[in-house]
Amino acid sequence: MDSHPRLPRRFRIAPLVVALLAAIVAIAVAQMLTRTHTPPPDAAGLRARLTEMRGAIATYRTRHGHGPATLNDLVADKVLREVPLDPITKSRTTWRLVTEESVSMSEDFGSGGGAERHAWIIEVHSGANGADPDGRAWSSY
Repeated sequence: MDSHPRLPRRFRIAPLVVALLAAIVAIAVAQMLTRTHTPPPDAAGLRARLTEMRGAIATYRTRHGHGPATLNDLVADKVLREVPLDPITKSRTTWRLVTEESVSMSEDFGSGGGAERHAWIIEVHSGANGADPDGRAWSSY
């Protein structure tokens, strides 16, 4: 004789159903946690990078009497640690540079010298296409 009474069939299936539901929920949560989320473009980050670079250009201009020829000149002069990453394009090479041209006369006219032309950076903007969520063009920042 069996000392343990048999449970009705519905009580034997219930733990299996609960375990199956728990497994489904665990898989769903794992999927949500492992998905890569691309954040929206960062207007505040772009403003901060531009403010940093514009300040560095002004500092360079004060030290040398003219702007830098390249953004790497700011790094070489230790005004910037590195050329910042454009948070919109995710590149250090897409910055749009506004330059002014200067002409200096060479003192040695006898040896074929003459006017030397230089283009100095006076302003920097994002080189990103498109616009921020408010409709303002990234290149206008």
